[in-house]
Amino acid sequence: MIRKEKIIFYLETFILTLSFVMVIMFLSRMYEKSFGLALESARRSDAVILSANMAECLKSVEDEEDLVLFLEKEFGMEKEGDDYLVRFDRDLQPDENGEYTISVAFRESDGYKEALIRAFYNDRELYVLETASYREDGHD
Repeated sequence: MIRKEKIIFYLETFILTLSFVMVIMFLSRMYEKSFGLALESARRSDAVILSANMAECLKSVEDEEDLVLFLEKEFGMEKEGDDYLVRFDRDLQPDENGEYTISVAFRESDGYKEALIRAFYNDRELYVLETASYREDGHD
């Protein structure tokens, strides 16, 4: 009788320990997943901020020449095909080796200027913003 009670006790202990380990594993995976989601969300938020800032910069320039001068002076831009590239670090400061890349495709005609702004994090596209501005008589 005592031997049977010992076996039942050890079996219950084993089942409880196994349950405890499974709960710990589940919670660890949930924590890892939530950390990844929070990090991704922060990167997307930074991409939105950088894209909106670039849209404001585009609104302040008169034409593509002004855009090139502004981007070179303020951010140290690169040109790749028809796109202008500006890189930023994690603190959202201009950095030629930064993780964030903002790509600007600028087009203008008859006082109407538009741009396609794309934000990347380590070559992975996070956000796209299309913006346009119509200028009557050459003014906003």
